[in-house]
Amino acid sequence: MKHYPLHALQRIRTDREEAAATKLSLARASEEMAVRMVETRRREHREYQEWCAAESDRLMGDLVSRKIQRLDVETALAQMGWNKEGETALLERIAAAEATLETARKETIAALAAHRTALAALARIDEHHRDWSRKLRLAEEAHEEAELQEIAELLHQRREARVAA
Repeated sequence: MKHYPLHALQRIRTDREEAAATKLSLARASEEMAVRMVETRRREHREYQEWCAAESDRLMGDLVSRKIQRLDVETALAQMGWNKEGETALLERIAAAEATLETARKETIAALAAHRTALAALARIDEHHRDWSRKLRLAEEAHEEAELQEIAELLHQRREARVAA
Protein backbone atom coordinates (compact mmCIF):
# COMPACT_ATOMS: atom_id res chain seq x y z
CA MET A 1 0.00 0.00 0.00
CA LYS A 2 1.22 3.48 -0.79
CA HIS A 3 2.36 5.94 1.85
CA TYR A 4 -0.33 8.47 2.83
CA PRO A 5 0.73 11.74 1.19
CA LEU A 6 -0.69 13.90 4.02
CA HIS A 7 0.97 11.91 6.80
CA ALA A 8 3.02 14.92 7.93
CA LEU A 9 -0.11 17.06 8.17
CA GLN A 10 -1.86 14.30 10.06
CA ARG A 11 1.05 14.10 12.53
CA ILE A 12 1.00 17.89 12.99
CA ARG A 13 -2.72 17.84 13.70
CA THR A 14 -2.27 14.96 16.14
CA ASP A 15 0.46 16.89 17.94
CA ARG A 16 -1.70 20.01 18.04
CA GLU A 17 -4.63 18.07 19.47
CA GLU A 18 -2.39 16.52 22.14
CA ALA A 19 -0.96 19.96 23.00
CA ALA A 20 -4.48 21.43 23.18
CA ALA A 21 -5.61 18.57 25.43
CA THR A 22 -2.64 19.19 27.72
CA LYS A 23 -3.35 22.92 27.81
CA LEU A 24 -7.00 22.19 28.59
CA SER A 25 -6.01 19.89 31.46
CA LEU A 26 -3.69 22.55 32.86
CA ALA A 27 -6.38 25.22 32.52
CA ARG A 28 -8.91 23.03 34.32
CA ALA A 29 -6.40 22.34 37.10
CA SER A 30 -5.69 26.06 37.37
CA GLU A 31 -9.40 26.79 37.56
CA GLU A 32 -9.84 24.18 40.31
CA MET A 33 -6.98 25.74 42.27
CA ALA A 34 -8.53 29.18 41.85
CA VAL A 35 -11.89 27.88 43.09
CA ARG A 36 -10.20 26.41 46.16
CA MET A 37 -8.34 29.69 46.71
CA VAL A 38 -11.59 31.69 46.62
CA GLU A 39 -13.14 29.26 49.07
CA THR A 40 -10.09 29.54 51.33
CA ARG A 41 -10.16 33.34 51.23
CA ARG A 42 -13.87 33.42 52.01
CA ARG A 43 -13.37 31.00 54.89
CA GLU A 44 -10.52 33.16 56.22
CA HIS A 45 -12.76 36.21 56.01
CA ARG A 46 -15.61 34.44 57.76
CA GLU A 47 -13.27 33.23 60.52
CA TYR A 48 -11.80 36.72 60.83
CA GLN A 49 -15.25 38.26 61.16
CA GLU A 50 -16.06 35.75 63.91
CA TRP A 51 -12.77 36.54 65.63
CA CYS A 52 -13.39 40.30 65.30
CA ALA A 53 -16.83 39.96 66.88
CA ALA A 54 -15.39 37.91 69.73
CA GLU A 55 -12.48 40.34 70.14
CA SER A 56 -14.85 43.33 70.20
CA ASP A 57 -16.94 41.59 72.84
CA ARG A 58 -13.78 40.87 74.84
CA LEU A 59 -12.61 44.48 74.61
CA MET A 60 -16.02 45.80 75.62
CA GLY A 61 -16.17 43.28 78.46
CA ASP A 62 -12.79 44.49 79.71
CA LEU A 63 -14.07 48.07 79.67
CA VAL A 64 -17.27 47.18 81.47
CA SER A 65 -15.58 45.09 84.15
CA ARG A 66 -13.41 47.94 85.45
CA LYS A 67 -13.31 51.63 85.91
CA ILE A 68 -13.20 53.18 82.44
CA GLN A 69 -10.66 55.78 81.55
CA ARG A 70 -10.55 57.77 78.36
CA LEU A 71 -7.30 56.08 77.28
CA ASP A 72 -8.92 52.66 77.68
CA VAL A 73 -11.81 53.66 75.41
CA GLU A 74 -9.45 55.13 72.82
CA THR A 75 -7.29 51.99 72.90
CA ALA A 76 -10.34 49.75 72.46
CA LEU A 77 -11.65 51.87 69.60
CA ALA A 78 -8.21 51.87 67.96
CA GLN A 79 -8.04 48.08 68.26
CA MET A 80 -11.50 47.73 66.72
CA GLY A 81 -10.46 50.09 63.90
CA TRP A 82 -7.34 48.04 63.26
CA ASN A 83 -9.47 44.92 63.15
CA LYS A 84 -11.69 46.56 60.51
CA GLU A 85 -8.60 47.40 58.44
CA GLY A 86 -7.61 43.75 58.65
CA GLU A 87 -11.01 42.81 57.29
CA THR A 88 -10.52 45.22 54.38
CA ALA A 89 -7.26 43.46 53.53
CA LEU A 90 -9.05 40.11 53.57
CA LEU A 91 -11.80 41.47 51.31
CA GLU A 92 -9.12 42.64 48.89
CA ARG A 93 -7.59 39.17 48.94
CA ILE A 94 -11.03 37.69 48.18
CA ALA A 95 -11.46 40.10 45.26
CA ALA A 96 -8.01 39.19 43.92
CA ALA A 97 -8.79 35.47 44.24
CA GLU A 98 -12.11 35.96 42.43
CA ALA A 99 -10.34 37.88 39.65
CA THR A 100 -7.85 35.03 39.34
CA LEU A 101 -10.75 32.57 39.19
CA GLU A 102 -12.45 34.58 36.45
CA THR A 103 -9.21 34.65 34.45
CA ALA A 104 -8.79 30.90 34.95
CA ARG A 105 -12.35 30.29 33.77
CA LYS A 106 -11.75 32.37 30.63
CA GLU A 107 -8.53 30.43 29.98
CA THR A 108 -10.39 27.16 30.42
CA ILE A 109 -13.07 28.25 27.96
CA ALA A 110 -10.41 29.33 25.46
CA ALA A 111 -8.48 26.07 25.94
CA LEU A 112 -11.68 24.06 25.49
CA ALA A 113 -12.46 25.91 22.25
CA ALA A 114 -8.89 25.37 21.00
CA HIS A 115 -9.11 21.68 21.88
CA ARG A 116 -12.42 21.31 20.06
CA THR A 117 -10.94 23.03 16.99
CA ALA A 118 -7.87 20.80 17.08
CA LEU A 119 -10.02 17.71 17.58
CA ALA A 120 -12.23 18.65 14.62
CA ALA A 121 -9.18 19.26 12.40
CA LEU A 122 -7.73 15.91 13.43
CA ALA A 123 -11.05 14.17 12.79
CA ARG A 124 -11.19 15.70 9.29
CA ILE A 125 -7.68 14.54 8.37
CA ASP A 126 -8.35 11.09 9.88
CA GLU A 127 -11.55 10.83 7.83
CA HIS A 128 -9.62 11.90 4.73
CA HIS A 129 -6.99 9.25 5.47
CA ARG A 130 -9.65 6.54 5.81
CA ASP A 131 -11.33 7.71 2.61
CA TRP A 132 -7.99 7.84 0.77
CA SER A 133 -7.08 4.35 2.02
CA ARG A 134 -10.45 2.96 0.96
CA LYS A 135 -10.15 4.49 -2.52
CA LEU A 136 -6.57 3.25 -2.85
CA ARG A 137 -7.62 -0.26 -1.82
CA LEU A 138 -10.46 -0.19 -4.37
CA ALA A 139 -8.08 1.02 -7.08
CA GLU A 140 -5.59 -1.74 -6.23
CA GLU A 141 -8.36 -4.34 -6.28
CA ALA A 142 -9.56 -3.02 -9.66
CA HIS A 143 -5.98 -3.14 -10.96
CA GLU A 144 -5.57 -6.74 -9.73
CA GLU A 145 -8.87 -7.70 -11.32
CA ALA A 146 -7.78 -6.11 -14.60
CA GLU A 147 -4.52 -8.07 -14.50
CA LEU A 148 -6.38 -11.30 -13.74
CA GLN A 149 -8.81 -10.56 -16.58
CA GLU A 150 -5.89 -9.94 -18.94
CA ILE A 151 -4.25 -13.21 -17.89
CA ALA A 152 -7.54 -15.06 -18.32
CA GLU A 153 -7.91 -13.58 -21.83
CA LEU A 154 -4.37 -14.64 -22.77
CA LEU A 155 -4.98 -18.16 -21.49
CA HIS A 156 -8.24 -18.29 -23.40
CA GLN A 157 -6.52 -17.09 -26.59
CA ARG A 158 -3.77 -19.75 -26.19
CA ARG A 159 -6.34 -22.44 -25.61
CA GLU A 160 -8.31 -21.41 -28.70
CA ALA A 161 -5.08 -21.23 -30.70
CA ARG A 162 -4.26 -24.82 -29.66
CA VAL A 163 -7.74 -25.99 -30.46
CA ALA A 164 -7.58 -24.32 -33.89
CA ALA A 165 -4.20 -25.83 -34.67
